[in-house]
Amino acid sequence: MSSRVVDVRRGEIAALVLSAAYFFCVLTSNYILRPVRDQLGLAGGQVDLAHNFTGTLIAIVIATPLFAWLVTRFSRQKFIPMMYRFFALNLIGFWAAMRFGPEPWQRALNQVFFAWVSMFNLFAVAVFWSLMADIFSLEQSKRLFGPIAVGGSLGAIAGSSFVSTFAKMLGPPALLLVSAGLLEAGVQLMHAVLRATKQSVEQPAAPVAPAGSPEALQEGGILTGIALVFSSGYLAWICGYMLLGSAAGTILYFEQAGVVRAAVTSAADRTQFLARVDLTVNVAALLTQLFLTARIVKWIGIGPTLAIQCILFGIGLVAIGASPALAVVVGANILFRIGHYATSRPSREVLFTVVGREAKYKSKGFIDTFVYRFGDFAGAWLNIGLGSLGGLGVQGIALASLPIAVAWGSIGFLLGRKQKRLVGEQAKPAPLPATSVSG
Repeated sequence: MSSRVVDVRRGEIAALVLSAAYFFCVLTSNYILRPVRDQLGLAGGQVDLAHNFTGTLIAIVIATPLFAWLVTRFSRQKFIPMMYRFFALNLIGFWAAMRFGPEPWQRALNQVFFAWVSMFNLFAVAVFWSLMADIFSLEQSKRLFGPIAVGGSLGAIAGSSFVSTFAKMLGPPALLLVSAGLLEAGVQLMHAVLRATKQSVEQPAAPVAPAGSPEALQEGGILTGIALVFSSGYLAWICGYMLLGSAAGTILYFEQAGVVRAAVTSAADRTQFLARVDLTVNVAALLTQLFLTARIVKWIGIGPTLAIQCILFGIGLVAIGASPALAVVVGANILFRIGHYATSRPSREVLFTVVGREAKYKSKGFIDTFVYRFGDFAGAWLNIGLGSLGGLGVQGIALASLPIAVAWGSIGFLLGRKQKRLVGEQAKPAPLPATSVSG
């Protein structure tokens, strides 16, 4: 691995490769499931799709306290494998229900599956990045998170390619079993990552945030992580960034759903079309992550990097406002998602390297799951409201959403300044203890 492409040190190579492989398995599993879920979402109208997002939010409300309790009770060596294996068992259950369940079950099963996949991809990816933020230092994260994300992009490419090639041959139920097997492979790689980092990755001193700050808290009850979001201005701004970003993505998702549903009528063709869109996004994101992500963060800093996706969102809205054709709407969605995977997501994870373990796992879990899906919920019903109540079409909804892009980008710049300030506070030497003078 050339240092001209990846800035990796001698003792970090094994940890980097294993982490990328672990993320490969998680994202391959996810992208095998994603086109199946999206096709189910397109089967009904936009109101039905909004109800699916509402169901997802309800599932998150139920699951998030359980997630926080598990983080409190179990070590990462036990908790992470337990979570992935639970998801794998769920997939086996869905396979059995789809394969052998009676026809009257199918509509309800489809709705449950849509919500489940939406919840799964958040928890699975959030736990991965929480582990990465826990075992790598701030300096390492700036160099290595982009290359690690490449593993996820390769997995996303593999998953979407697999579906576009074998979906008609195997059928949706069999795809679920493949996804479950990949989760078990991810568990084995997670153990390998922990062994490698224990031997070769230098651990930062704990706490990493300034002593006495909310971000440095290391212990507490089930609701500690959620309470931290409201007691820490830094975490609250991250929450705002995530909320607006999720709403923005859902608005574009609805815009795309409408035009694809009208233009592509066959369920099989829709699944294939959506898998190809995923493939385009993931190939472009991979190239950006491999050659540009780490350098962009170094060149312009965390704040401007966080704002790149916001700018792409604004450009996409203007383009849709000018022409709501299928190619334009899908192109705007592709551009938005490339920005998410190649710049926004890796740089957002860097924000958590300057907080304590409670914030990394509990607050981050809350933000990456409940807050993210609440943004989906808000974006879905905002879209319905602008369309049904406001009487706006695709173009009007796009232009009316421009203020979201402005507010979202502003928060990105603000977070960059706050993260830089926290790093500066950590670098300050600790005060010397008081000493007595004896004569």
